[in-house]
Amino acid sequence: MSSRNSGQQGPGNGTAIRSAAPAVRTIRQRSWSPWLPFSAGVLICSYFLFRQAPVPQLFANSDKVGHAGAFFALVILGYLSTSRINARLVVVSTGLLMLAVTSEWIQHTALLPLRHGNVWDLAADLSGWALGLTVIAWLHQRQRWSLCRAARS
Repeated sequence: MSSRNSGQQGPGNGTAIRSAAPAVRTIRQRSWSPWLPFSAGVLICSYFLFRQAPVPQLFANSDKVGHAGAFFALVILGYLSTSRINARLVVVSTGLLMLAVTSEWIQHTALLPLRHGNVWDLAADLSGWALGLTVIAWLHQRQRWSLCRAARS
């Protein structure tokens, strides 16, 4: 292999030394890429929350299960996008709390005439939100305990 292709500066070849850093950044290193699943989740949930006609019910109270599941998933996706518990997770969870309250208010007012927001939908939103935060706290505590046990060994 010639010294010109090796990337090292040799006597008289005039090439610069290349850095050890790779030329292509991985997806995980980009600051916006972890937010893509969360953003997609918010857009999908917003579509179902704010569409003109309500989603048909598959079984009794299936809409409540959908509300709770959607907000649970959004909280988990928000946690995964922040990758740790910090101020960004507080902002995400507060924003989701505001989305829950606002969506039911918009459905209750005349802004969506075919939709009817009610307190039970809001309770389902908040229960999914709280369940998601509870799972995150449990996983975080479990991870801390495993790190403490590993440090003691």
